[in-house]
Amino acid sequence: MTFFEKYVAALNKGDIEAIIALFDENVYFSDWGAREIGGRRPLVANNTEELRGIYTRAFAGGPPVVTLVKQEKYSMEYDVTLGKFIMPCIGCAGFGEDGLVTEYIIRPR
Repeated sequence: MTFFEKYVAALNKGDIEAIIALFDENVYFSDWGAREIGGRRPLVANNTEELRGIYTRAFAGGPPVVTLVKQEKYSMEYDVTLGKFIMPCIGCAGFGEDGLVTEYIIRPR
């Protein structure tokens, strides 16, 4: 399984620890995906503890439904459904030598 397939599966399960395990401890994470539903600033994390906080808050109402649309080597297009909102996103990943994600950027598509 690729990172993107593992990430989507963990998102759909609401498995925060499985998500965190995919990222380097000092990951840079920036998510502008919520801009489509009124988000005014990106969600930003500079390490896995901050990232855990983002996902803990995001899953407070339950996990999203995530559908992988298209996958490339370093990016994927996917749809995130949270309640009545559908957010078409594109995510781009940078990987360290150990295969963990060192940078992940999400933008609306």
